[in-house]
Amino acid sequence: MKGKGITFKLGLAITIIILVVLIPLGYVINHVLQNYFIAKAYEDLSLQCQRLVDLITNDELNASSMVVNTMKITNNHVMLLDPSGKTVVQSNPEEHVHEMISAEDWMTLQSGSFIKKQITNTSPHFILVGQPIIYNEKFSGSILILSSTEGITESIVQVRKFVGLSVLGAILLALAFTLVFVRKFSNPLIEMEKATRRIAKGDLTVKVEETSTDELGSLAQAINDLAKDLKRFQDTRSEFFSSISHELRTPLTYIEGYVQLLNTETWEDKEQRKQMVHIISSETKRLKGLVNDLFDLAKFEEGKFELTLEWIDLIEVIDNAMDYVNLRAENKGIQFILHEENIPLLFLDGNRMQQVFINLLDNAIRYTKDGTITITLSNEESFVQIEVQDTGIGIPEEELPFIFDRFHRVEKSRSREHGGTGLGLAIVKRLVELQGGTIGVTSQTGEGTTFTIEFPLS
Repeated sequence: MKGKGITFKLGLAITIIILVVLIPLGYVINHVLQNYFIAKAYEDLSLQCQRLVDLITNDELNASSMVVNTMKITNNHVMLLDPSGKTVVQSNPEEHVHEMISAEDWMTLQSGSFIKKQITNTSPHFILVGQPIIYNEKFSGSILILSSTEGITESIVQVRKFVGLSVLGAILLALAFTLVFVRKFSNPLIEMEKATRRIAKGDLTVKVEETSTDELGSLAQAINDLAKDLKRFQDTRSEFFSSISHELRTPLTYIEGYVQLLNTETWEDKEQRKQMVHIISSETKRLKGLVNDLFDLAKFEEGKFELTLEWIDLIEVIDNAMDYVNLRAENKGIQFILHEENIPLLFLDGNRMQQVFINLLDNAIRYTKDGTITITLSNEESFVQIEVQDTGIGIPEEELPFIFDRFHRVEKSRSREHGGTGLGLAIVKRLVELQGGTIGVTSQTGEGTTFTIEFPLS
């Protein structure tokens, strides 16, 4: 069964967070307000007690009448006790206040301290406040005020309703914002999920709308870039397979044809026979080079490519590479120019570096009809730089970002003049980088191309 979508999960998570925050907040607000009302009631009753005590201590003879008259204007039950604890006067004889005062409370009053307590074993609940009467520094009785908590309870209930409605409104408002937010946040993710599934099924024309510049927008751009890269890889792979089939078929056809001729005919002309053997040898080398490139590429992919590092003279390596391709250069009327400085020994793989320069020089010869190929070695402060510059046809600007990609060929035709499988420069880049160097390329169409290799001296 299909699981819940991200919209549901995200909305549920945010809703739970809101409830987890608001419910305890509502409980705390209710508790704080309840304590506030109780504390306020204690404060008011204590103030009334103090005023009554002041009236009594200021006019001892008329104390009882003053208390009685005062009790008539209050809604609370007031009781005046003598020093022995007997009731002198009270506002409501039906209230059994004595039963609410413990021996410990009476001792507290006799010691000159006031008492305050909640009485919860009756219905309704009450708040009791007691104040001792001290006259001429002697305990002369006490004032007790008893107040019902019904008013406080009613106020708390009203506040609870208000808080409850506020919390409910906040929850509904938060849920509305959550719905909008979740949809805005999850819809792009859902679209990206659909797009990646289409890509996985082979639809590389998919494009995700980039609706923002944040991480979601970056992810959408990454998916679009992935689709473009896969499309380009698919195109170049198809082109590579066509090209590699052609490249393999051509030497094999030559070899097969000339071998049959050699086996079926009696060749008295030794020069002609020698020429056929030379062609077979040349095509065999070409086929071997192609297989070696594929083998190197496979080892790169598997991460099993090994280097034999040693201290080498880079100028000697370049001289050997120039000797290797010199015949082809002379046949096309191309001249080599070497500018060299005092280059220190470098810790590199000599054979692989010779392969790098042979590839670069061979590439320069292939795309240069006539002119020069200049190799410049310079010793910078922290690195050695090697430039291979030709005066060939150049590389179009739109092709430069892909020049080192596997299977990529600037010349799309399969002519033997501009042949190649698109593997040479990819292998060159990997060989240079594996030895700690960097390689870049600049080019002007119709003027030539320059490959720049740098190796750090550290």
